[in-house]
Amino acid sequence: MRVLIGILIMIITLAAESKSINPQDSSENVKAKTMFAATTQHLYIIPLGYTPSNDALFGLSFQDGIVSKYFAAQVPFNIIVAPIVQGELSKRYLSKPEEFSKLKNIDAKFIISIIKDNNADLYIAKFSNGTFTYEKLPFNSEYNEVMGTFDAEGNKIFFASDRPGGFGGYDIYESEWDGKKWTEPKNLGPHVNTTGDEIAPFMLKDGVTLYFSSRRDGKQDFDIYVTTFSDELVDWGEAEKLKYPINTDADDIFFRVSPDETRAVYCSSGKEGYGVYEVLFK
Repeated sequence: MRVLIGILIMIITLAAESKSINPQDSSENVKAKTMFAATTQHLYIIPLGYTPSNDALFGLSFQDGIVSKYFAAQVPFNIIVAPIVQGELSKRYLSKPEEFSKLKNIDAKFIISIIKDNNADLYIAKFSNGTFTYEKLPFNSEYNEVMGTFDAEGNKIFFASDRPGGFGGYDIYESEWDGKKWTEPKNLGPHVNTTGDEIAPFMLKDGVTLYFSSRRDGKQDFDIYVTTFSDELVDWGEAEKLKYPINTDADDIFFRVSPDETRAVYCSSGKEGYGVYEVLFK
């Protein structure tokens, strides 16, 4: 995999005309695609997502990632924060504990995956009152559980794992909080998962629209797909691939949409190379 994400900050805007109001029709609905963080050698950054109040963007930074774990972080790692000021992302991530003191009014929680003892496990990372706390999730296995997402209420977790019993490679699973504990993870089934790899899920605030990255049909690179859960069918719909300029001819992963659904960030390529890009929707 060719993803090397760093924190050398560059701001470059690539225009794309917009006609549609459907964010899934990305070729017509992307107003601009902006590189937020460019690549540097051996330094990785993954966008975790926006805060519920849309006042900051969180990321995970670490050195010398292991590509076979699909960018679970190695120890040591840093959670980094980019405040959103007057509707615009600040031009750099905050990464030092003393810098977080100015963010005491921001609250957020995310799912991260950390590599220890050659195995990736999931943790809940909570940010409150300017500090982080971490909680290891109980449904981790002896296999790899990698980057996940909460639903808007925080009662469901979607994540990827290469545990046995799936359709092949990494599959996407769901666990639900039953009021006392997280339930045994459930595979999302063949409309989402394939014999390839499905990773990096993200649940939209509507609770039924799921974005994820996949290497379907023997592809070497990841593309971003979207699927919707049908209450009538009690199943996920057939996944659809997002269009250019969101998907490219290289890896496109970790798609995260803002709560107001006016923007998204993800790891991708562009004219300026690989990096964390922000797209704006009309």
